[in-house]
Amino acid sequence: AAWTSKRETTVGAGGEFPTLGAALTQIQKNFKATSRNDRFLIKLAAGTYTERVSISGSDWKGDFGANIVF
Repeated sequence: AAWTSKRETTVGAGGEFPTLGAALTQIQKNFKATSRNDRFLIKLAAGTYTERVSISGSDWKGDFGANIVF
């Protein structure tokens, strides 16, 4: 599906992205919430994730951060 119409992805072994950071970068660039209730689901495969992720600041404007579900 085109990224503008996607509403979920998987991170980790066998997923679409190897890291949560990579998924968030793609989602931030392409996901456009159509309402405050429109959500994007990130499914995390079982495993250990050693990366640090920060969802704050000017890169996450408006309700964008509130529309992401882990």
